[in-house]
Amino acid sequence: MQVTETEQAPLCTVCGGSGIVKEHRHKYPKSLFLYCQCVPDATKWRDARIPARYKEAPLKTFKGNAYIQGPPGRGKTQLAIGMLKSWAVKRMGGRFVDLIDLEQQRRDAIGTKTFPPGREFMDAPVLVADDIGRNDRITDYWREFLVSLVTTRYRENLPTIWTSNYSLKELELTLGAHIAGRIQEMVGANNFSMTGQDWRKQPKEIEGVVANALGG
Repeated sequence: MQVTETEQAPLCTVCGGSGIVKEHRHKYPKSLFLYCQCVPDATKWRDARIPARYKEAPLKTFKGNAYIQGPPGRGKTQLAIGMLKSWAVKRMGGRFVDLIDLEQQRRDAIGTKTFPPGREFMDAPVLVADDIGRNDRITDYWREFLVSLVTTRYRENLPTIWTSNYSLKELELTLGAHIAGRIQEMVGANNFSMTGQDWRKQPKEIEGVVANALGG
């Protein structure tokens, strides 16, 4: 049904058309700004900045933090985004960030003397931080940012899903004990290893790989 110039679509009686409501949930120290039930899933995926390649990633029901490790092409990002979607349908706003791209953007910002991006990921209700530790050159500037990102999300008890080509022990050698240790505390037993062949060469098998990683 089309809305004419003389009629308007009725506003949601819960959020007044803003799409956002403020609630307090157990285990979270601060009140959260959540999606209203009137907001469609497609809007949540767009707001989360999910890359086009993963728009159709199947939702994977999951709660809490997670660390997903394994060689390239094993389905880590697909699994992480499926987890992010499971949070989004609970109305928790989420964000996806490619840490390799973000590091380059922050480096470029220094050259152009502009404000570096990254603060928006500190307090996102749910975050997928993709490819931690894979930067070719780890500078003190980038390490300090990662320390701040990890510490903030740890302190505020904000759900975070990390993906990496490295185990946490290997990550400690690259980024230091503080970052690796805090992530280990956050994820606990939710440390998933993606194995097998490169699914990009056999894309039809990805669902089996993801299911095996979750033990189901």
